[in-house]
Amino acid sequence: MRGLSRFDELKQRPDDLAVFQDVMTTNAASKTPWTELFPTNILVNAGRLDVPLLVDVGGGTGHDIERLRKQLVQTAPGALVLQDMAPVIERAAVQETVVAMAHDFFGEQPIKGATAYYLHNILHDWPDTRAVAILSNLATAAEPNYSRVLIHEIVITDKLSPLDTTFDLQMMMVLSSFERTEAVWRDIVAAAGLEVVKIWQALGSTESIIEAVRRT
Repeated sequence: MRGLSRFDELKQRPDDLAVFQDVMTTNAASKTPWTELFPTNILVNAGRLDVPLLVDVGGGTGHDIERLRKQLVQTAPGALVLQDMAPVIERAAVQETVVAMAHDFFGEQPIKGATAYYLHNILHDWPDTRAVAILSNLATAAEPNYSRVLIHEIVITDKLSPLDTTFDLQMMMVLSSFERTEAVWRDIVAAAGLEVVKIWQALGSTESIIEAVRRT
């Protein structure tokens, strides 16, 4: 539809949106779990009772946040927050201890000072200016030198794989976006008011997790 993003179109076609979310869940299941890419004990050790441990921004029906919930020995109510569009949240498959919240990530982030904000394959759906806008909302909500923003995406290296190329072409054709190199990711993170702390990678994984913080 002219003038609408791909995701605005999907919101107007609930059946297609449901299919899209099912595909995302299946796709995630075939990849290295994010809890094996990033040492989640860092979050647990830094966690506080007065703020959520993790906010899964644009987390679909909950496949990634469920991985973390299963890994934790105990989960206090409200420690894990799943956010996505209202039609997606209505189909969320999460336990009672997970807060399922309708949220538009282009708007103000209502959860302030969480231990971590996590985004999986969100920013590659959008051009740079929109990606910066999404991250800027998280930077504003983040507590300086405490909250982490975890960006789970493909980070293209000099050794470009055929799979990376395929994903890049798909992003350009479907969403007018693209997969990004480390240098581009660093520029986007900085433009949003964040600083890259580390890029976590695992042998055999096509994706990485960019850990970023707000310094001031």
